[in-house]
Amino acid sequence: MASEIKNLQRKLKAGADFFLTQPIYRAEDGEGFLAKNELKHGALNRPVLVGILPLVSAKHANFLNHEVPGISIPEEAIARMEAAGEDAAKVGVELAVELIEKVKPWAQGIYIMPQFHRFDLVAEIVERVRA
Repeated sequence: MASEIKNLQRKLKAGADFFLTQPIYRAEDGEGFLAKNELKHGALNRPVLVGILPLVSAKHANFLNHEVPGISIPEEAIARMEAAGEDAAKVGVELAVELIEKVKPWAQGIYIMPQFHRFDLVAEIVERVRA
């Protein structure tokens, strides 16, 4: 985390107007990062847009969790995806909506990264968050 805070400060000094996170699956990770940065450097006075990458299957969740550096998916989320079977994409939407609700207190926005051309899932997430 220390190197990430150092990178954040370097980007601020270079004139960054906003920040985009990598995909996250735990709201507390981003909130904790911002809190640690604030303790050392003061409040971040730039918008943070959180990356949301909806899960589409248990296989997808396990691949991201085990094979993609920097991505950590909670065991509870993986268990929900595995239990969902054929309905895993629906659970992926539910998880994304829950995560978006949790990041609202500290994020200034989100961006959604559709996987496998599943733009229908993005539309469903947007509709549910707006409701």
